[in-house]
Amino acid sequence: MKKIRVILLILIILINSIFTTACWSYKEVDKFSIVAGVAIDKEVNNQIKMTVEVIQISAGRDANTKSEIITVEGKTMFDAARNLISLSGKKLYWSHSKVIILSKEIASEGIMKAIEWYSRDSETREDINILISGGASAKEIFEGQGITEDIKSFTLSEMLKNQENLSKAPTMDVLQFHIESETKGTSIVIPVVNVIQMGRKTVPQIIGTAIIKNDKLVGLLNGEETKDLLFIRNKIKGGLLIEEMQGEAEVIKVSLEIFKNKTKVTPAVDGEDIEIDLNIDTTV
Repeated sequence: MKKIRVILLILIILINSIFTTACWSYKEVDKFSIVAGVAIDKEVNNQIKMTVEVIQISAGRDANTKSEIITVEGKTMFDAARNLISLSGKKLYWSHSKVIILSKEIASEGIMKAIEWYSRDSETREDINILISGGASAKEIFEGQGITEDIKSFTLSEMLKNQENLSKAPTMDVLQFHIESETKGTSIVIPVVNVIQMGRKTVPQIIGTAIIKNDKLVGLLNGEETKDLLFIRNKIKGGLLIEEMQGEAEVIKVSLEIFKNKTKVTPAVDGEDIEIDLNIDTTV
């Protein structure tokens, strides 16, 4: 009887291994355009202008990747996303997207309606980073040249990962945005990206913060103001503190690296007056 059970168990394992080897959601790569990032602007005719960075993979032994920029317009976000097919010739694949960049005009009118379409799609992921363009448009971020990689969206994603070593910009993804949007009494902070001139190249730079209140952009902070904000929110993980010391002949600037930080905020209410006790414990 025991031998029969063993034989049946082996047969079940063999049958399962035969019928469960394939991918149920397998897709041919050459039938899709892989989107690395997306930028959203608004046109003067109230049309939505959507710019996507599409990954191009060359075939052959020395295969490499590069990006191509595609821009279309649409009446809504979803309409613009579908209109991209008319130029790419393929359906867009969004699961590998790293960043979504919104212009200041779009952010001032309301962020939720700009990213809600992305959250509802079955192929998108909510860990995509949100950025606010500090310049004239969101599209210009993709039009610049990268320093390390040809794919600008991947470069921006790496910049955000390494912000803990600088502490001059926050991080925000779609999932966290939805969570904080439901939290009362909290303003949302989103990193700001600009393009700067570096020699003959125009490159992206992530520094500063966009303050979002009631789903709309209400103000911008520079890099140093952002560091102060991150201290208050207990979000400092690294970076530098620049202190001035009086030397024998001149003022000396000393750079101190932050290794550990803990901030405790204690509010105190006295009638109509509110005081904030800020206790910062920093190891440098």
